[in-house]
Amino acid sequence: MPRYNIDNPLTDDGRNKMNSMFEELYNQYISSGLNAVKARELAAKAVAEAGKAIAEAEKANSTADRVSAELGQAILQGDSSPLEGQLSVGGDGVIYPSAQQRFVDERQEIISELSEIKKTNILEAQSKAQAYSSSNVFHFPKLIRSSNNPLIEKTFAPTNQIEGASYNLKFTAILPAYRYLINPIDKYYLYACSHDSDGVWLFTAPTPEGPFTIYSETPILTTSSFLWATDHVSSPDVLYDEVNKKILLYTHSPVKNTNAQQFTGLSTSDDGINFTPYSDEPILKSNGHPSRWNGRSVSYVRILKVGNEYCGVYQANSDLNAIQFNTRTTSIGTCFSKDGYEWELAEEPLVLNPPNNIGFGSPTVFHWNGFYLIIVKDAEGFRGFITPDLRTDVRDIGIIFANGTSYDNSSLFSPNFFYENGVLYMYYGFTGTSEGIAVAKAEVNFNE
Repeated sequence: MPRYNIDNPLTDDGRNKMNSMFEELYNQYISSGLNAVKARELAAKAVAEAGKAIAEAEKANSTADRVSAELGQAILQGDSSPLEGQLSVGGDGVIYPSAQQRFVDERQEIISELSEIKKTNILEAQSKAQAYSSSNVFHFPKLIRSSNNPLIEKTFAPTNQIEGASYNLKFTAILPAYRYLINPIDKYYLYACSHDSDGVWLFTAPTPEGPFTIYSETPILTTSSFLWATDHVSSPDVLYDEVNKKILLYTHSPVKNTNAQQFTGLSTSDDGINFTPYSDEPILKSNGHPSRWNGRSVSYVRILKVGNEYCGVYQANSDLNAIQFNTRTTSIGTCFSKDGYEWELAEEPLVLNPPNNIGFGSPTVFHWNGFYLIIVKDAEGFRGFITPDLRTDVRDIGIIFANGTSYDNSSLFSPNFFYENGVLYMYYGFTGTSEGIAVAKAEVNFNE
């Protein structure tokens, strides 16, 4: 739906445009297959948002009229009138040189406030109205599996492997090293690990589709790198910090001396190879009891930066025998940061599993043409959800990438997206006739 330019919601023209906007919104709901009751409910939400803006504008205009009337009365009585002295004092206690100067200043302030109302409240209402409509007809591009798959198979096993550990690599993160490093080993760095092995391995490649070569059989990061971690390190996510010129690597591990709580740590690097833990403690952890919805696990985090804000999603769990949030056993939480180092967790989960189902997990998030797209592991493949702000209005858009028919026909894990030159790449772990890491891609118009 096109955006309407509404200069003033109080004029007939402004009201007519808003009526047209919501009428068009209603028609879009009908055409997209929604029933009339649901369409009216959602359109009413947008109408309510616009109504708030109109009320604010009317309030501002009323205040302006009152001040103007007061000044007019003062002028009629002359500058020596006692009212002149009273009117020279603003409602906030500020004393002006004269009532006329107060009028000029406060009038300008009102005009500025009204302008901001038009820029924010009205446009926000339009944006939400458009989001309500477009999210119900949201189409994710069709991802095609690369002919180079699998990129990495389960046959990988370092000669110094730990007895009993699994080296079936399923969790991965991709970094376009050439963008950030002066002399990278190759153009692309891929960080990979299994779930219960003691390390993160580095693979490099000249193209996004490989071929990928292992940098060293010795992992670049291990559980022992962290003072607080034990048992394993897994689920890498990588990001570049433009301010401090550092590569950030997020991983999760069980925490020592706890009842199997698993939280997320952060390591930093100048070269993408040698990493140092940022803190002696996890940087993403729950402060609640293990029976709380995220009390046992804040793990499998995926981070991105949009504007000046870092944000992310993670898999949340409580005690193994506890029923979590309204009979849900696992959920997806969100986190926010100003710098990528210090984080705050949202109080409640954003995405809930179906009741008594533990299928959702290992989420990812990225910004897609004005929406945040969250993708989670489901029994049938990867399921998508969209939200305008990672805080509200989450909508299920269904399976966006199904289990395959051969090497990845059993389960998919840990999607990780990367965009370059008009192509969206999705790296993921898999099990099926084989196990390992693969990539799928789609040509897209990726605006954000």
